[in-house]
Amino acid sequence: MIEPRLRTSLLWLSLVLGMTLHFTFSISALQWGVDVVKPHAAGSVPWSNAGMKVAFYVVPLIFFLATFYVSHRLFIGGSLVLAGLFFFANTAHLIFEGLASFDPLGVAQACLMTTMVLLNAALVHALVQWRRARAE
Repeated sequence: MIEPRLRTSLLWLSLVLGMTLHFTFSISALQWGVDVVKPHAAGSVPWSNAGMKVAFYVVPLIFFLATFYVSHRLFIGGSLVLAGLFFFANTAHLIFEGLASFDPLGVAQACLMTTMVLLNAALVHALVQWRRARAE
């Protein structure tokens, strides 16, 4: 059995990998000549995009790394809260966007998003186990 700390770290990394695949899937239609520009795009990248990238790519990478070095109960609790927030965000994204499209790429995205929700649930579970193991 994998130690909860290592499992937690690997699951944080898997979320980053999943987010990277999610983006790659979203632009893969370009190779088929499909316009992937958002309807409200104004020709510049909004600052909110940077915030989303930091929140969903950089922060999990920081937690991936920090999990190897920090085992304080506040860190584990904060990780659990953050993983729970990601779980709700990923679940909402799957429900409101991932299940809305029935083209080939939309189906692939829905499969990936479902996997992301399951990985996120596994992360929450691993954090709960790590928290309990540390309390003993």
